[in-house]
Amino acid sequence: MYQEAFLTTYRTFITPHQLIDKLLYRFHKFHHASEKKKKVARNTFSLLIRVIDELSRKEMDQATTQKMMTLVFELLCQSDLMLAKVLRKKVIEKCESKRASPDQFSSMTFTSSITLKSTPSDFLFYKSHDIAEQITLLDAELFQKIEVKINKWVE
Repeated sequence: MYQEAFLTTYRTFITPHQLIDKLLYRFHKFHHASEKKKKVARNTFSLLIRVIDELSRKEMDQATTQKMMTLVFELLCQSDLMLAKVLRKKVIEKCESKRASPDQFSSMTFTSSITLKSTPSDFLFYKSHDIAEQITLLDAELFQKIEVKINKWVE
C-alpha cells in the first residue's frame, strides 16, 4: 500500500527523472550488499519498474532510455538475467509506444491527473500540529461512530 500511495503522490514533490536517479542510486548501493540488504535492492528495482511503466511518452526521453539501457547492460554483466530481461522489456515497450504514436501528439504533455502545481516547500510551511488536526477532522465521522460497551460482571 505504501508503494501505491507513493506512486500516486510522488509528482507533488519530485520529478520522475529525479526519482529515477534516486532509485538508481539506492539500487546500486544495496545490490552488492548482504542478503538482507539485497531485499531493499529488489524492492527498489520493483518500484523503478513501476515508475518507468507510468512515465508518459514525453517523459521517456533519450536520457532516461540511456540510463535504463545502461542498467540493463550492468545487470547482464552481473548475470542478473531476470532483472535485465524485465527492465529491457519495459523500456522497449515504452520506446515502441512512443515511436508508434502520431506526431500530432508529440507536443502534448501527458501527465497524471493528480499532478499538483505546487512547490515542495508549500507542504512544509504547515506545522505538524495543524496537519494532524486537519486529518483528525477528516476522520471525525468515523471516530463518532465508535460505540463504548461496558461489560459488568454479575456475581
